[in-house]
Amino acid sequence: MRADRLVSILLWLQVHGRTSTADLARRLEVSPRTIVRDMDALTTCGVPVFALRGRNGGWTLPEEYRLGSKWLSTSEVRALAVLSPAHVLADLGLTGTAEAAWLKLLAALPPVHRDQATFVQERIHVDTSTWQPRRDTTPWLGLLKEAVFANRRVHLQYRRADRAPVSRTIEPLGLVSKGNIWYLIGQIDGECRSYRVSRIEAAELLAEQFDRPEGFDLASFWEASKARLAAGLPRYPATLRADPAVIASLGGRLRWGKVERITGPGPDGWHEVSIMFETHEDALASVLGFGDRVVVIDPPELRACVHTTLRSALARYEAASAVAVTAVDDMFGHVRDD
Repeated sequence: MRADRLVSILLWLQVHGRTSTADLARRLEVSPRTIVRDMDALTTCGVPVFALRGRNGGWTLPEEYRLGSKWLSTSEVRALAVLSPAHVLADLGLTGTAEAAWLKLLAALPPVHRDQATFVQERIHVDTSTWQPRRDTTPWLGLLKEAVFANRRVHLQYRRADRAPVSRTIEPLGLVSKGNIWYLIGQIDGECRSYRVSRIEAAELLAEQFDRPEGFDLASFWEASKARLAAGLPRYPATLRADPAVIASLGGRLRWGKVERITGPGPDGWHEVSIMFETHEDALASVLGFGDRVVVIDPPELRACVHTTLRSALARYEAASAVAVTAVDDMFGHVRDD
């Protein structure tokens, strides 16, 4: 809606300052001509937005012009009320600060919005942690946060995924929390890289500062980094027949695979399932975990490996059972002899 777009323009200019027509058009997904018409509409309504000419020009607002909390919609207030990643705030040492900031925001809101925020918080709780116990330790997170905020270089003693130790001096650009794992985004010689914070064995905050790259967008970099990682992962497709009893829980029980297609059921009530695993080993572990409730159709080597593994397991159990029977016979034989 146009009214929402006009408010978005004002808020963007208020927070980010001078912005070109092209940048506003790209962010709001409209044409540059639409942005110019929106600016004319704002001027007609008495909003003091004006354009600065030249290479570094753009649209801007006077420093003293500010939008108040009355511009928040009910849905926006509700969204703010559920943004509570508790473990992230705790990691950064901001739990108390966040609670104080929220109280100040509530006090600044009109009564109707304050009631909406309280209404949502009483009914929705967001827990971004996982069921598994947290294994990552982040003793250097406070130092890294300081480096990121102050644009100061840090020297790291780091252990790569292959366990090889490396020494790096980087320019930290941001921190990313992915589930329960923290990553440091930093650049070396102009190249941005990601470092898992739990693999940092020592960190030293250096006195020298650096110039943050102009226009660097942490969220955009992270999304592009995830996309490159996903594209580079190995792919191992498999097709299974599955008992209808496991279909409903299939996706949740696959730790190393993604269900891509389910067809059926067939005459026997079973479904055909296409799953994309990363490796043959991942596929084998998942299939064996379902016991006799799935049957591999394709690829043939996975089917053969499942068959061989099950026969080997059966042979081991039969051998163990034979030893147990012999031991029992020997024990009762001694009893009879006595």
